[in-house]
Amino acid sequence: VPKKPLMFGAVGVVAVLVIFLLVSVLSGGGSKENYGLYLKDGEIFYTDFSDESLELTSRLTGEYFGGSSSVGSELGAYVAFSENGKRVFFPDRLDSSSEGITLYYRDLNKPNEEAVKIDSDVVMYAINAAGSKVVYLKGQSDGVLYIHDLTDKEKIASDVTDFYVANDCKKVSYLTEENGYYIWNEGKDSVKLASDIATVEYVSDDLSQIYYTKDGGLYKQVEGSEDKEKIASDVSTVIKVYDSGEVYYTKAEDTQQNLMDYVNDDMSAADAALTKPEYPEYPESPDYPYRWDYDSTEAYEAARAEYDTAYEEYQAACDQLREQYNQAYEEYRAKLNRDSLRESLQNATMDATKYSLYCYNGTEETLVTDALADEWGITKAMNSAVLLVQIYNQSEVQKVNLSEVQSYYEVQEMVEAALYSSSEWYVVSGTTLSVVTQTDAQNFMISADGTVAYFLDDVDEDGVGDLYKLAVSGDKAGTSELYDSDVSAYATITLLSDNRLAYFKNVKDDDRGDLYVDAKEVDYDVRTGWITNVDGTLYYYTDWSSERQYGTLKSYAGKEPQKVADDVHSFIVTPANDILYLYDYSSNYYTGTLYLYKGGKAEKLDDDVMALIPVRNSSDIKGGMYYGW
Repeated sequence: VPKKPLMFGAVGVVAVLVIFLLVSVLSGGGSKENYGLYLKDGEIFYTDFSDESLELTSRLTGEYFGGSSSVGSELGAYVAFSENGKRVFFPDRLDSSSEGITLYYRDLNKPNEEAVKIDSDVVMYAINAAGSKVVYLKGQSDGVLYIHDLTDKEKIASDVTDFYVANDCKKVSYLTEENGYYIWNEGKDSVKLASDIATVEYVSDDLSQIYYTKDGGLYKQVEGSEDKEKIASDVSTVIKVYDSGEVYYTKAEDTQQNLMDYVNDDMSAADAALTKPEYPEYPESPDYPYRWDYDSTEAYEAARAEYDTAYEEYQAACDQLREQYNQAYEEYRAKLNRDSLRESLQNATMDATKYSLYCYNGTEETLVTDALADEWGITKAMNSAVLLVQIYNQSEVQKVNLSEVQSYYEVQEMVEAALYSSSEWYVVSGTTLSVVTQTDAQNFMISADGTVAYFLDDVDEDGVGDLYKLAVSGDKAGTSELYDSDVSAYATITLLSDNRLAYFKNVKDDDRGDLYVDAKEVDYDVRTGWITNVDGTLYYYTDWSSERQYGTLKSYAGKEPQKVADDVHSFIVTPANDILYLYDYSSNYYTGTLYLYKGGKAEKLDDDVMALIPVRNSSDIKGGMYYGW
């Protein structure tokens, strides 16, 4: 839990939470009722589209909301509906000096009754399906965990940093400041399950099992058992814990590779016997004959001829000695260079981190690969034990003769090329590896059930490449098949819930392009990055104006695109799959006109609306209804 307050300022809401796009689904906890929320005059309004809107809040904040319609998404992170849609929980009377929100609820069957306060300084909370119980964390400094039955609250624990709840909110598990993990059952005292936890990696739906890391080890603890099960030691990153029992994780080993280990010293014996050559002792030069030392010309010329012969012999002898010395010294200098290279190679190490991928099947640990390229670049299926990983093609490093290299850099490059220059992508199913046929694959996506994957290959400098489809059957990957060409790698590629794929071609510099679904062109001039899928229907904008901040909203359900309305700034999809949207939004006044699109017709609901408020449900906390940051 971040130790920062929720702040409201003159330019809108600045909240410490994930900002969700305004196209988020207004799901409301699975309710079949139809309703919507929006912000007007700085207050939250509720409508069920049958009568006048109900103003939920009263003095939501004393400061002005303005400058951004994203405030709606931020507020939506703190709104919850009961499953039948008749009880709503929401923030009100916010104070920038508080440590969270002030949480209220209203019974929508009794619109004339005032909102009821749950508590102030609420950091995050969860409700049960009926909306009759609230588990919440109060304050960031004290972290007090409470359960509230809408009449009274009961303290569960203090110094809490995170918590999980069962669907009925009758069971809560939580993590404390001292990294202890506890389980609380209604009507009973909390029971400590584990101590000194570093990270919580998985909690089962019924909260009875927890996987966590501690002192580098990965453990599993079951409620009611005093003994924890150690799965592995020296764990670097836990990739995924599946409900089916498989656990994938990595181990990292920092290695130092001595470069001399990759060199054959073929000159060792010769260099050991080689010493520095002594400077040669040259012979004495013959004496030069002078004319005055001879009494006749004939005698002088005979002496001169004898001298010339002797001097030639003298020069030849000196040249031979000098050449022998120079050659010996060159050999000696080469030996000195090799000695220096030997010392460099013996002292030079390649620092590298070796990653290994492991799978635990509930009984034993299995090494999947010890040449994992990157522990962060793993793509995983959410519901099935299938991964996409990049593995180095590590060829055996052949030793090179010392006499054939000039520097240790040559050896280092040779070793790096053999170990790290080449890699391939593999599908991991269970513990089985299947290579993915590709050249330069990127942008991998895999379906939740792990049966199909998509990726881009041969992407050029303009970010355009070929899109491939890969089927996974059993524990093996099929052959990659070309799915489409000229696909943009820079625009959003969305794998839909029914395993169809939405992507873009011909993307322009203003982030607009042609939208495709399953290799079929759906529409053109579509705003990239702003498409959403609700129950098999895609919603998107065309003809978007960055200056005016609105465009034409369209929907696509598999046949032909349908226009919802022009000049739409933002929208949400209601629980009944109607569309609530802001029309003709003013960038000067930060307001627009609210419409409901239903059955092919648009109905005006309200004026001067500041923002739509999408309501989200999150799986970050058990029970599926988690609100806050």
